[in-house]
Amino acid sequence: MARTSLALLGSLVLLMVTQFLMLPLLVTTVLQDASDRNSLTNALTHSLQSNAIGSTTATGVATSNTSRKRPIPDRGPPDGAFNGVPLYLQTATPDLHSNVHCVGRSCRFDFLCFNVSENDFVVFQSAREQALSTATIPRPFVHTSDTMLRWGPNHTQTVSIGGINQKWGANGLRRLEWFPKVVPLPDSGSPPFAYYALPEEMVWTPLHSLNAANPGHLVWDDFFPVYTLLHMFDLLDRHPLLLRYVLKDGLRGLWASCDFRPDKEEACQHLMTKFAPLMWGTESSWRFTASNNFTFVANGDVDGKDRVDLVCARTGVAGMGSLTDHGVTKSHGWMPEDYVLTQNHGRGGMLREFRHYLLSNMGLALPQSVLQERPHRVVFSVKSSSIRNRKMDFERQMGVVSAIEGVAVESYSFQDLSVREQVEIASRTSVFVTACGGAAVTASFLPAGGAVVLYYSETGGYKNNLNTKLPALLDWDVFNAMSYLRVHWMPRNTVDSEIDDQALMLLIEHEIYLMESNALSL
Repeated sequence: MARTSLALLGSLVLLMVTQFLMLPLLVTTVLQDASDRNSLTNALTHSLQSNAIGSTTATGVATSNTSRKRPIPDRGPPDGAFNGVPLYLQTATPDLHSNVHCVGRSCRFDFLCFNVSENDFVVFQSAREQALSTATIPRPFVHTSDTMLRWGPNHTQTVSIGGINQKWGANGLRRLEWFPKVVPLPDSGSPPFAYYALPEEMVWTPLHSLNAANPGHLVWDDFFPVYTLLHMFDLLDRHPLLLRYVLKDGLRGLWASCDFRPDKEEACQHLMTKFAPLMWGTESSWRFTASNNFTFVANGDVDGKDRVDLVCARTGVAGMGSLTDHGVTKSHGWMPEDYVLTQNHGRGGMLREFRHYLLSNMGLALPQSVLQERPHRVVFSVKSSSIRNRKMDFERQMGVVSAIEGVAVESYSFQDLSVREQVEIASRTSVFVTACGGAAVTASFLPAGGAVVLYYSETGGYKNNLNTKLPALLDWDVFNAMSYLRVHWMPRNTVDSEIDDQALMLLIEHEIYLMESNALSL
């Protein structure tokens, strides 16, 4: 026993000495690395804001380097541009081909190209992979994760190109099955062909938007799955080049999607442009458009030959059906079945990192944890929905909360503010009060330890287009999974009753106590 204790003591002393010896070297290395990174950042082709988000200072402001993206160096005058992103003309080498790695129903591509004439994506299959597919396809119990073909010579892997809306039905959901066009290459290598290369720091990210005209759907059904794709393939340090994919089957756009009606398409493009800074920063000149409405500029042909139609990225990702906030079997809280199982339980840490990722993209160093000092900011999101019964003014509730000691009550119509303004307000808020629905997405930018109060309809549920008279806690699954926030639900139908006034006052007083006592600090 004595020898064991002495051995443990000796190991502890050695560990402490090692820490003191290595710490100065570690600090020097980190500082040198930061210096190198800063010098590269100055050479960005576009002014990408990538201020770090992570740990906090004594004032609660985030300062470390979570989610820092690779700088895009100046590679000289570009040969063209796609949606504002510089392109560089290249000639394919004989051994150039594509590769794929699929995890579940999501895939990463090596050398993914977009054909600007056909408005579709293409990959190039090597002769080696063709031989592998020929050998494995006849074997019914062989499953490969890195081949383009499955189940037969004319059947590719498939992923869902976008999020799932259960109202689309089985036929509608099958329309989302997608894979790039596979072009087999000959045994002797492909003949030389020209293509425009995106910066190697970029990732082609095609997606069919569930409903980008709604900010909640855009952030949680489009941006969050894209973030998850990048996370699962360890690509968070790359820049996703988003392209809203228009289905190529010639049919009318899916119900409530961006291509359902012309006015819907216009509304989607408006919010895609407004919210794009969350993914690219406020200074970026890149554009987030549909695959049939992009801007492609070529500075000239190649030796007088025909126009080069391929825009290629070293890396691409696709397949987000199961990665949205509601998955493949649920809606957003309209139906009773939505409350039987959870999609986001255990994703609280990822949802918090997603918040940091978006703030980092915008170059914002904002509070990561709620402040303990008074006055505590209580923000009401007023008239946040175009739907009449969700268009709440909260005048009565603001009067009630104003009587609480140590709070400052503010109200905003967030739809009238820029994304940057919305994020900055939310990040300095202690308690956020809103009606549930798509516009409530702003609440997810509260700092850790903040509180969210969501008002819902107790009788607003629907199933098969019929009112069930059951509660509709919209987006309850994703909000309740946000472990960095304390989320509460209040009934909307009795919002003007005295008992609900008292409940709201006591709830916010309790939240202020928790913040000031640091009882549940993160």
